[in-house]
Amino acid sequence: MSVVEAGYVVRRHLVSAIDSLSGSFDFGGRQYEADVMKRVFRILLHIEGKYQDAVARRYRVITLLGIFCSIESWRRPFGLERDLVHLLALTLTEVLTKPPSLEN
Repeated sequence: MSVVEAGYVVRRHLVSAIDSLSGSFDFGGRQYEADVMKRVFRILLHIEGKYQDAVARRYRVITLLGIFCSIESWRRPFGLERDLVHLLALTLTEVLTKPPSLEN
C-alpha cells in the first residue's frame, strides 16, 4: 500500500467515525448537538469546504458554533481551535475503541 492509499484509508475511517457521532457535546461552556459537531469537525479537517482556505474554514466553524472571537485568538497555541481538535481526538478515540455491541 502506498502512502497515498494509506492516507485515503485513514480519511475514510475519519469520515466514518465522524458520521457515526451521536448525542450532545460540551464545548466552550455550551452544548452542541451531534449534527452541528459533525459539520464542524468535517470543516475543521478540510473534508467539507475543500476549496476554502484555512481562514475561511475557521470563520465558518466559529460562526457555526456561535462563538464570538477573532480568528487570531481562535488559532492561538492554547486557543479554542486546539480545544476543538482535542475534543475531536477524545471523541474519535471513544468511537473507534468502543467494543462492538453483542445485542441483536
